[in-house]
Amino acid sequence: MKITVKKTIEETHELELPAYRKNICYYYKIVNERDAMQICFANGSESISVNYTSIALTCDEVGTQEEFESKFNEVVTILMEKKS
Repeated sequence: MKITVKKTIEETHELELPAYRKNICYYYKIVNERDAMQICFANGSESISVNYTSIALTCDEVGTQEEFESKFNEVVTILMEKKS
């Protein structure tokens, strides 16, 4: 017999704000307990928006301010070109 057991672990971590997270499609800048700036850089779906910090925290990879700002500028340029 084969069974699957799902376990949930709750952990508390302290972050110094702003904090940065990333994955293969998004960069996040966590600005407070509720809000994170979200940059989507998926080809053709580029966007900049605000999302929940809890979404940003699902990303295991830590980003840097320099990476975030670079990707932000890249996506702003793409969005401005699309608008023209």
